[in-house]
Amino acid sequence: MAPALHESESDLLPAELDTAIERCRAEIAAIEALLLTGHPDVEDLCLALSDWSGELRLLKRRLQFLRASVPTSSRPDSGT
Repeated sequence: MAPALHESESDLLPAELDTAIERCRAEIAAIEALLLTGHPDVEDLCLALSDWSGELRLLKRRLQFLRASVPTSSRPDSGT
């Protein structure tokens, strides 16, 4: 499995955060698949699952903060 994201979330743009969130989801899905197929290293997989889930929560919070801090009139989808 790939290492966790090390780039500071504060340096990422919303589109980059979206990409990082999708990577986290893919890593979580891969770990879950290994657990469901009976992989013998349950302890380490659970640790990895916890790490990626934590990373996902941090990224989602950062993205939510960025989107909330952008004035509505500045958003591309605001129609102005």
